Amino acid sequence: MGHSYQFRACRVKALIILKKIINELRRRHVFRVAGMYAVVGWLLVQLAGELQDALSLPDWFAGLVVSLLLLGFPIAILFAWAFDLTPEGVKRTEASDDTPDSGKGFLDFAIVGGLVVIGGLLIGQRFLGETASRSPSELVDTASNPVPGSLQSIAVLPFEDFSPAGDQEYFSDGISEELLNVLSRVDGLRVASRTSSFSFKARNASVSEIAQALNVEHILEGSIRKAGETLRITAQLINATSDEHIWSDTYDRPLTAENIFKIQDEISQAIVLELYGQLDILPNTADRPTDSTEAYEAFLKGREAYADRTVDGINDSIDWLTRATTLDPEFAVAHAKLARAHTLQREYGALPPRHSNFRAKTHIERALSLAPNDWDVLSERAWMMFGRRDNPLEQLRAFDSAIEANPNNASAYRGKGLMLLRLGNIDGAFVAQERALELDPESLILKINYQGTYRSIYDRDGAERVIRDALRISPTFPLAKGVLASSFHLAGNTELAHRVAKSCEGEIYCDDALTSIYSTIGLPDLIPDPDNGVYARALQAARDRNDAELKTIFEQDNDLPPSVIVSFSDLANRPDQAYAIINEREDWFKVFLTRTDERVEFETDLVLLWALEAANDARADELRKRLSVQLANLRDREFPYSAGYIASARWFLMNDDIPSAVDALSRMYDAGFFAPVGLDERHWASALIESSEYALVRKKMQARVGSVRQAIEDQLQSPPDPWWDPAEFLE
Repeated sequence: MGHSYQFRACRVKALIILKKIINELRRRHVFRVAGMYAVVGWLLVQLAGELQDALSLPDWFAGLVVSLLLLGFPIAILFAWAFDLTPEGVKRTEASDDTPDSGKGFLDFAIVGGLVVIGGLLIGQRFLGETASRSPSELVDTASNPVPGSLQSIAVLPFEDFSPAGDQEYFSDGISEELLNVLSRVDGLRVASRTSSFSFKARNASVSEIAQALNVEHILEGSIRKAGETLRITAQLINATSDEHIWSDTYDRPLTAENIFKIQDEISQAIVLELYGQLDILPNTADRPTDSTEAYEAFLKGREAYADRTVDGINDSIDWLTRATTLDPEFAVAHAKLARAHTLQREYGALPPRHSNFRAKTHIERALSLAPNDWDVLSERAWMMFGRRDNPLEQLRAFDSAIEANPNNASAYRGKGLMLLRLGNIDGAFVAQERALELDPESLILKINYQGTYRSIYDRDGAERVIRDALRISPTFPLAKGVLASSFHLAGNTELAHRVAKSCEGEIYCDDALTSIYSTIGLPDLIPDPDNGVYARALQAARDRNDAELKTIFEQDNDLPPSVIVSFSDLANRPDQAYAIINEREDWFKVFLTRTDERVEFETDLVLLWALEAANDARADELRKRLSVQLANLRDREFPYSAGYIASARWFLMNDDIPSAVDALSRMYDAGFFAPVGLDERHWASALIESSEYALVRKKMQARVGSVRQAIEDQLQSPPDPWWDPAEFLE
């Protein structure tokens, strides 16, 4: 009892003392001064920010104001405790009579109200400001996919090799790349991707021009010089707006892999300190990709080799990356990139899937066992899954995991955009690909993918604008030429399409374009070796109605998306085969069966309706109702590609509207297009084929096909030199 009484007595005494202190603070107006200081200080900070923008003051101006206000706060509190402001002037505060001053209650309420308003504004800026500036589609997945433009930004340029022998290029590139990788893991920092930064390696551009092209605020550049067994590395950080050199340093180190990585760590930490001024957000730089300089050099050469997507480049890449993984079997990222190279060999080099898939799978599994959380490994794992017949939602989640591991991962955003496009989510595809372009504005592959999204909504101008951007960066890029040739062919300019495709003949996408051209105009003997690509093989088998070959392709190549298999089944006039795929992979076709976006191409929707109705499937009724609404204005629509008019005619025939079908084909002819020889009449109703109006359109179409065929034969007889110059398209 005695101890309990003493404890209560002490607690009462403590409360009395605390109350006296609070009363004294109130009497001396300390709370009031602190509140007024906070309100006035916040207003001054806002004013400083506006003045900095309006008067183009230095970047440090607003920070200086904040620093001075923070330093002034304790001085103001001490002044309030010791002095009081009276009508007679400043006087020392008299001793307390234990009676708090309550004579200025209105001012107290005003100060409290001001603090509440400031708090509300800060909360509003934090939680509402971002969403107010974004479109609804950009609000998807914001937790793991921050908007790159809202962050501080930097581009790491390839370091120059100043070694006397000029033989350290891959070491200098490697240092730049590893610095880029380290910085990309810093929260709140947007890092331009390697593809875009390194695209300026051979281009004579100023720092401001590079910063503007890459949309970054800072540029990191440097050089490397080898003398004997010593490396001298110089790095400097530049404010691209003011062209001010913020920081620079030089490092002399013995030439070992361990020291190279230590140098990278030192440089990255110094840069982060300069950008943020605090140590607690430094990236984790403990992990090392390899301790072998030879393996690292082979890795860099291999990673570089497959960038242009040529057959020779991909084969060289596999050789170098195999060497890297042989020299260091625990080099996880090298295994991941080797898996990617084998995947590309299948796509661009026509290696049978049974060979490439096994090899790719072996190396990606090895990479995951070594570094399961590495963002580069996760990204390559997602690309391994891409487009195959796995669950599409799992594929999307794989790309999201790679993005979560590194929000600056442009490659993962690109893959996510392609997945969303294949699933019919056009808005989501645009958002993901635009984010990828913000991070990697000079990426050729990304631009090629992006034009496909424009084509899917029949935006020919947008698609060709993006291809033009790619060819400006690299006029010899064969993939861009092949895609452009296909675009010209679909747009009815087949003579130009043929010249473009011939200029890159031998590359798979160019050969695919030639296959489509020769097949369309009736020159099947000129079709390139169909073994050069699965699409060319499937296209030829479908048009030849070679069911056995199609079945072999579909069974052996599990990388063909289900929607593509259904399209080839349609071309082969095999509704039963298409229906089997629809049922087998319902997860893939759910979007196509329910989407209502009028912008998108609707050829796949009609194929689904064709297959479902042939099987008397009840889902056909709902799909037909939805298409009736979506395609209500089809008679008035104009298309930049012939496929839109042919699909329109097919829809009208499905509704027994022969006059409208004839009209669609007639408008296609008037727009300058043509269809395959005699049109592809396997899906045409007998009533259409027997109509005299259709016979007239068909005759005109055949004449145009013959004219184009003659022009192509003339080109082959007297080939232009060169076949095609990109300058024609870039003017």
